[in-house]
Amino acid sequence: MNQQINLYQPILRREAKVFSSRAMLLGLLLVALGLLALSAVVEWRLRVQEAELAELEAQRQGLQQRLTVLEVRFPEPRRDPALERQVAAGEEELRRKRRFLEVFGAGSQAGADYAAVLDGLARAAEDDLWLTRIVLDGRGAASLQGLTLDAARLPLWMERLGEQPGLAEQRFQGLRVERLDERALRFELEAAGGDQ
Repeated sequence: MNQQINLYQPILRREAKVFSSRAMLLGLLLVALGLLALSAVVEWRLRVQEAELAELEAQRQGLQQRLTVLEVRFPEPRRDPALERQVAAGEEELRRKRRFLEVFGAGSQAGADYAAVLDGLARAAEDDLWLTRIVLDGRGAASLQGLTLDAARLPLWMERLGEQPGLAEQRFQGLRVERLDERALRFELEAAGGDQ
């Protein structure tokens, strides 16, 4: 009996071992050591972070206690209605003063005109004659209202007004006189600026 054996058949060939059991054991050991080292590093980082967390928590509690003490010592301010009214009144007064300075301030032509008119009214003052209202507009027009106890003084006063430097350019547009009682008269005198 003759038998032929083909030594090139895969079954009969020696297998090339990619990983021997020793190499696999060594690889497994290296992986285990790597995991152990990684675990140790992670554990160490965890402990460091837990210590930092404990320190931060202690700081937070200290700050919270300090905040509580400060809240007791310094309560939140409340709005005082009286103070708010004072502030509003102060702001209104400031607005009025700014407006006054705009009109009568240094270098203001309108302020100079108004000052001259008021100066002229003061110089033309008469006994038994009182001005109760003075209205001056931006064009120089004036409206005067007042009272007198002597009707004969009114024309003389109007003549003196015309002689005053601040009022010489004024043109009177109308005069209205009303008797209040036996002696007193109310008058209203309207004038326009000198440019008319």
